[in-house]
Amino acid sequence: MEIKGYHILSLEAKDVYEQELINGVEKGVILPSKKDHAYFGLFKNVLDYSLDLIELEKCYYSKCRNSFSFEDEYQNQYTLAIINLKFTYTYQNKNNSKDRKDRKGLREHFIKMVLILTAYITFVIKEVAEVLVKVNAYLSTKNS
Repeated sequence: MEIKGYHILSLEAKDVYEQELINGVEKGVILPSKKDHAYFGLFKNVLDYSLDLIELEKCYYSKCRNSFSFEDEYQNQYTLAIINLKFTYTYQNKNNSKDRKDRKGLREHFIKMVLILTAYITFVIKEVAEVLVKVNAYLSTKNS
């Protein structure tokens, strides 16, 4: 089967930020059920199948070991590994008119979140590497 590209999620930053405030950052965005038509309506953009995407798939499989994509009954390919975050609208709290974030504020919020996530992933990778060194040393002494 020839893959023409992957349909990727296209979300509005304002909506993601609002759901973060309601659900908490740990839970984040709650998507509709896969059986719901609204779920597939969120996959508005298509990522072309290219050499970059092939390398991204390889990296994803080597790190996550999960399925990169899924397909519907019409053999369209979808992925949740990549999203398009749009900054079209500003956020304004319905209950408090002074609680608002403009597009620049939303961008800064998500950049900070990416930096925190990157720092956390780096920390976890270092911790895992240290554990693997200890396990390797233990196995070396046990085998000798």
